[in-house]
Amino acid sequence: MVPGDASLEADRPSPYGQAIPDPHNQFLAIAIQAGLLGTAVLMVMWAVHLNFFMGRAVPHLSGRPSWFKTS
Repeated sequence: MVPGDASLEADRPSPYGQAIPDPHNQFLAIAIQAGLLGTAVLMVMWAVHLNFFMGRAVPHLSGRPSWFKTS
């Protein structure tokens, strides 16, 4: 391998896709790629993650500040 080849490879566009220009269509773009089952699994994972913060116990309450800080 020639030392100058790494910079040429870094400048090449990704063969795995491109960024979604409209952030509102990101869910639709993922749903098309993942299919019906993959989309259902993704939505269940989101629901479980949200459920982690919806209780009155100490672990639930301790996670809320970090979750609200990022949103």
